[in-house]
Amino acid sequence: MSATTDPVVLGGSGRGSEPVHGLLGVTCLDGAANPGPTAAFNAIGSTPASDRSPGAARTTGSAGSGSTNGTTKHAPARRTPSKTGVADPTLRHERRLHREGVRFVIGCDEVGRGAIAGPVGVGLAVVEVGVKKFPLGLRDSKMLSEKRREELAPLAHRWARLTAVGLSSAEEVDRIGLSAALGLAGRRAVEALADSGLDLGDAVVLLDGSWDWLNPALDSRLDVRTRIKADRDCASVAAASVVAKVHRDRLMIEADDRFPGYGWRGNKGYGSSHHYAAIAELGPSELHRHTWLHQPELFVLEE
Repeated sequence: MSATTDPVVLGGSGRGSEPVHGLLGVTCLDGAANPGPTAAFNAIGSTPASDRSPGAARTTGSAGSGSTNGTTKHAPARRTPSKTGVADPTLRHERRLHREGVRFVIGCDEVGRGAIAGPVGVGLAVVEVGVKKFPLGLRDSKMLSEKRREELAPLAHRWARLTAVGLSSAEEVDRIGLSAALGLAGRRAVEALADSGLDLGDAVVLLDGSWDWLNPALDSRLDVRTRIKADRDCASVAAASVVAKVHRDRLMIEADDRFPGYGWRGNKGYGSSHHYAAIAELGPSELHRHTWLHQPELFVLEE
């Protein structure tokens, strides 16, 4: 297998600084080794809670959430408006599924759908029966600043039983189309969970949106429940959105060093005016979705 298609397991806090599958040592969400942009654009990551050190397992909260003396704040049980007027997600839907006999609920969300450069990604976050309160301030990644997402991503990793991010490259988006590439990214993320030992037969996927784009890409169907605004309302999906967004953003920031001039540190591959001007001046890079550059109606300024 080439380095661009090998699955990549993201290191948890219990993995220390050990390399992950011998790939390039770029800083990951929680300090473990992670592949560079080209290798990781098809990568998958998962972090089993069982691989974490006992003192770090199930940690919730953050340096920005009022933690003192090793204690952390947690989200309230009920969905209440935050200080900004945005209602926090809850575990209401996950716990209802647990009461119905489902052991694992897998929150699922996508990232990078509207970008003109870089991969499309699918994040998964698994919560099991008896899951504790989620990190304070966790919500849909689009409602968070970049700084806050960076603070929350490692906490979401530790809170969830497992997390995974599957990616499809810009070349794959060009070659097979966005919908198929999204399904391929989801398949890679699901396979990472299965490789980590998760019993998918005892799981339900809680998918943001109204369309099940995941099952058509799988060899064996999963129990997928779609829900509009699940990334806003459901903590597991919010966690998946944050994990996927931070992972993809970091890849684009790293890619900016290799392909300077497009402003990817800021625009993360989305179609800002500076990005369009750079393409006109420099031409497209190998990480651009070339078929999209001839379809202006697909351009999205931000996600």
